[in-house]
Amino acid sequence: MQIHFKTIGSKSNSASFIERILDEDLKHLRNDCPCDIVDTVFVVIEEKYLSMYNEMYKVTGRRNINSYIARSVKSFWGLKNTGRVCTSPKSSLIRSYSLLYDI
Repeated sequence: MQIHFKTIGSKSNSASFIERILDEDLKHLRNDCPCDIVDTVFVVIEEKYLSMYNEMYKVTGRRNINSYIARSVKSFWGLKNTGRVCTSPKSSLIRSYSLLYDI
């Protein structure tokens, strides 16, 4: 399933919701990316973008939207899986997430 999300703020039409979070909200982490970046993105979503997340959730369901967000984070910053999974996230939107590292 291909998922397309609305643009928010003044970003161009091709910019995605996740790119905005990474480019603006978490830009300070780019050069020293924490392995829990996926959880961090979901915490930002809870704090600032929950209504947008809920709209996407209604359309795609939790599994689809959460997987899409995690894959987008990994792809957008060119990260790799560590092979480990965290099952105690800070965000209540997810139950677990893959730990990532910068290439």
